[in-house]
Amino acid sequence: MKMNNRYLVGAYIRLSKEDKNLNNKDSESIKNQKEIIRKYIEENNYKLIEEFVDDGYTGSNFNRPGFIRMIEKIKNKEINMVIVKDLSRLGRNNIETNEYIDRFFPKYKVRFISILDNVDTEIDSIGNEMIPFKVLMNEYYNRITSKSIRASLKSKKQNGLFLGWKAPFGYKKDKKDKNRIVIDKKAANIVKEIYRLRENGYSTIEIKNILDDKKIPTPSVYSNMKNKTLKWSQFTINEILKNETYIGNLIQGKRKKIFGLKSEIKNPKENWIIVNNTHKPIVSKETFNYVNSIKKKITNKCSNFYLLKKMMRCKECGYSIGVIKNKKRKQMYTSCTNYQKNSKKCFPHCMNYYKFEEIIIDTIKTILKDNLDNNKYEIIINNGIKRELLLLLIDKIIIDKDKNIEIYFSFKL
Repeated sequence: MKMNNRYLVGAYIRLSKEDKNLNNKDSESIKNQKEIIRKYIEENNYKLIEEFVDDGYTGSNFNRPGFIRMIEKIKNKEINMVIVKDLSRLGRNNIETNEYIDRFFPKYKVRFISILDNVDTEIDSIGNEMIPFKVLMNEYYNRITSKSIRASLKSKKQNGLFLGWKAPFGYKKDKKDKNRIVIDKKAANIVKEIYRLRENGYSTIEIKNILDDKKIPTPSVYSNMKNKTLKWSQFTINEILKNETYIGNLIQGKRKKIFGLKSEIKNPKENWIIVNNTHKPIVSKETFNYVNSIKKKITNKCSNFYLLKKMMRCKECGYSIGVIKNKKRKQMYTSCTNYQKNSKKCFPHCMNYYKFEEIIIDTIKTILKDNLDNNKYEIIINNGIKRELLLLLIDKIIIDKDKNIEIYFSFKL
């Protein structure tokens, strides 16, 4: 038989994750849809231009790559007939589905056929009259399906199963059980450092600067996400400090999906699903409660709290060594306060404060290790080198113009 070249056919095939999970049958499968449409095209001698497949995409909206590509072909007049197995494959959104059938397809002179529904927009048929009713029922079915799936997911979350696509920063999915999270040591150390700094009185902007100075990767960089954020933000740090995940509680349901909306919306905190003690914590509950009890806002002036405040002295003039910020307010440096008043009276003693603090802490750790038994040492180190401990150990730190450091101890171990 001679092929009918009048119609250039686009075969549209769609299968959602919901169809796969709930139906558990082959009637809606990609393969089944292709076979039905190909057979129909062959019987009617139409010319198939392309098959547009969206596997794993919901019918509640039309933001699907295959469908979008088909629409472009229609606009470019490469296709003038669309064939689907049934109306639900085109979509399950009542308003948008009718919009395409009643307005878009006629505007571009596209003939639309739904095989199993006996719908053919070029001829008068009972099937055409039933389109609004069937589309409405398809949306109703989708609502029921969506509700059933949400109920099933909620039950799993309440039972302490992790259902996120990616584990929170500091954790990773257990290779043996995808519904369980385990500690990612490298990322967990970053989380611990953030808590340690906050516990020692650093503001979130100071913590941000420290992390950026040390070139510590942000969560998006660490996870190698497509849209990477190279610099830390106060928001990210605050989210980490407030997240109960780090004390072993699984928190899910922070956002919820509203039927018919493409994006999720925030869920009120009282509706979050929190299950306690589902995984190993990264920080202690005491530390978590303490950093979240700090209500006094620390300003970003030079008088900010820092770990070695009032401990540092200039060897040349005896004045205190303070901490100042550079013009861009990105880094903090040591500086003799006498020099700050009059540069002719002393030397700058300029060093990167955070690197200097790191040297002091490493020195203290070495001394503690040499003078304490392993158990005491581990307890102190795990608890973090805090200002209270430094005040017990150090009387003063002397820095000379050549940046040599002398530490005077006030407490004998």
